[in-house]
Amino acid sequence: MEKLLRKLKLKDDFRITIPIMKSDFVNKLRRNMDEGSTSSFFPITEVFSSSKKNYIGSISGNEFELRKRLRFFDTNKGGAIAKGSMSQEGENLNIDICVNGFKNFFIFYFILITLFYVFFFGTMMLGLSQESDGLGLPVFVVPFLLLHGAMMYGVPIFIARRGVKNIKNDLEKDFFYFTK
Repeated sequence: MEKLLRKLKLKDDFRITIPIMKSDFVNKLRRNMDEGSTSSFFPITEVFSSSKKNYIGSISGNEFELRKRLRFFDTNKGGAIAKGSMSQEGENLNIDICVNGFKNFFIFYFILITLFYVFFFGTMMLGLSQESDGLGLPVFVVPFLLLHGAMMYGVPIFIARRGVKNIKNDLEKDFFYFTK
């Protein structure tokens, strides 16, 4: 599963080295993050929050876990979660980050979509085999359904991939900004 997620670019690791002390970085990160769960289960109430902080997550010791806050009318949804660990080397802070855009809900979604298409194509083929009047299925329906199926499988993957890329860029930008 890990190899598949990395191949689909739904999971990525990277390292950021910034010239700041760990205690200063943690304080600045706490000022830009609301303490809370990174779970995206029922985040609809989050869009109505009046907080100006960009991230939601937690910090414990040398590790943190965060995600971008959802905003009203924000089309930049993806919900990728970043987990990181910090280590101080002299004047520089090394931050190793693993970004994961895959959610467990995707498993349920893909199973449900697969069952739908298996049922749909099965009943379609069963209906065609029982027809004797020669009308059959119009030629354009099968390519349309294949295209529709590809989009139903592909669009969530592309949205999650964009979320991974966006949070990666945002973290690099924001963490560098913390040094100023």
